[in-house]
Amino acid sequence: MQHHKLKGASAVIEKDSVAGKLADLLDADRLVILTGVEKACLNFGKENEQPIDEMTVAQAKEYMAEGQFEDGTMLPKIEAAISFIGNSAVRSVLITKLAPLEEEGKQLLGTVIHK
Repeated sequence: MQHHKLKGASAVIEKDSVAGKLADLLDADRLVILTGVEKACLNFGKENEQPIDEMTVAQAKEYMAEGQFEDGTMLPKIEAAISFIGNSAVRSVLITKLAPLEEEGKQLLGTVIHK
């Protein structure tokens, strides 16, 4: 008789990374990542908060190095975007808040990341 005892462990399934991998496997041109805010921001939650309309992968990497995106919030989304885009000149990522579109033809707002 074997006396093995199973023990649970905490684990996080990184949904943003998984979404990026799935979009890559589907050869998608655009990945939309939904979050609780309309746009990624520099200096998030501070008096000088600045929403980002658009940034390149290079800019996203610079902002990451500066510590602009927090673990568990925006950082995984930015990392997934960078990974999905890779070296593609075609692929892009939209990070936005899911909100009902009240007017027909209303454009979805958010942060666009591209090569």
